[in-house]
Amino acid sequence: MIIERVVFKMKYGKTEEGLKLWAELSEVLESMTDEAKTYGVNTSKKMRMLVRISGSTDVIVNEINVSSYNEMNPMAAMWGRSPKIQEIYRRFVLLCESSSREMYKIEASI
Repeated sequence: MIIERVVFKMKYGKTEEGLKLWAELSEVLESMTDEAKTYGVNTSKKMRMLVRISGSTDVIVNEINVSSYNEMNPMAAMWGRSPKIQEIYRRFVLLCESSSREMYKIEASI
């Protein structure tokens, strides 16, 4: 199992607006279940949106669990081909200062 986290440093005061866009994006993704199947994307997996409550402010983390690297490419292809997703994501990026991607392999649950 792999945890993928994309950490977005938002422009000052833009966290709430960014979260609203992710909610909009989530609705679009839920409506694409048939298309997702053609790409082999498991739509039952849910994203988690985290907001930092300590340390530097205005940070949003998008987190998703995937079974393997093989699951990531179809997901990226679906996102890249959807005009709705691209339009929402373009608006989101305008609210960001920077981002980074972190991936963790789960070795054990204790």
